[in-house]
Amino acid sequence: MTTKASTALLTAVWGMLGGLLGPRTAIGLAGVLLLATPLLLIPIAPDRQSTRSRSAAAA
Repeated sequence: MTTKASTALLTAVWGMLGGLLGPRTAIGLAGVLLLATPLLLIPIAPDRQSTRSRSAAAA
């Protein structure tokens, strides 16, 4: 899927959400999702991190 198509799809979805729930609710939900985004970033496991630091030190 291209970037333009993704943007168009997300804009349409949020527009429908705003039409169904109201603009304040849609904007609030978007804000909550933006604040929750860092939770999706999974930290590197400790054993993998030590392997990377060893390989970097060897180089």
